Amino acid sequence: ALPAVRTGSGGVMAKAPDLAMRTRFASVDVLRGWAVAAMLLVNYPGSSEHVYAPLQHARWNGFTPTDLIFPAFLFVVGVSIALGLRPGTPPAKIGLRERGLRFLILMGLAMLALGGAWSLLIPLNKYLWTSSFVVFASGWSLLLLALCHALFDLRGWRPLGRSMGINAITAYAGSWLMACLMQRLGLFDAIWSRGFEPLLAPLFGAQAASLSLALAFVAFWWLAMWAMARRGWKVGV
Repeated sequence: ALPAVRTGSGGVMAKAPDLAMRTRFASVDVLRGWAVAAMLLVNYPGSSEHVYAPLQHARWNGFTPTDLIFPAFLFVVGVSIALGLRPGTPPAKIGLRERGLRFLILMGLAMLALGGAWSLLIPLNKYLWTSSFVVFASGWSLLLLALCHALFDLRGWRPLGRSMGINAITAYAGSWLMACLMQRLGLFDAIWSRGFEPLLAPLFGAQAASLSLALAFVAFWWLAMWAMARRGWKVGV
């Protein structure tokens, strides 16, 4: 277990030693980190009136890539909880093994097919979280986990985004508080209307300018979480 100092609010700030990092699945941290980054990207555009179609939710039935982000985050939270129930067990014995990669892929494809077939009777609908949508989104989440497992656990690729996943709660809650404060002070609108829109919209279009502000917002929190990870800081509940 990680040596930790509990705060009065019940939170935990811990310095994660190298051994603890080595016993974590990089794939789970990376997937969690990219899910949080994607949520920030779609939640905080420069202007909600200028957003590319894939970064918007489906109006009702159906799905867009954006509709799969939050289910993927919930999925990886569930995976994290399952792994955390056995903290003393070496990762190689928990279930994400090389032969487990084949299982993840097959299960992901099966759930995609099942969800797609089930949607012929019950439409895919994120707003209602229909059963077909849950199964379909779970299939995509399994495939994403399989991809991360193959690249970061098995092949040893550099786990880009891991720092965002380690402090996912800090990134998500902190970004929400920051956005609320900026909106309250009128800073978000000022940055958009006096900065990104007049500078970038004439050159690249309003949608690109709006996306650029969202990317800058994500980059700020990406760097902040990277700095925390460099110092071994981890905030949890």
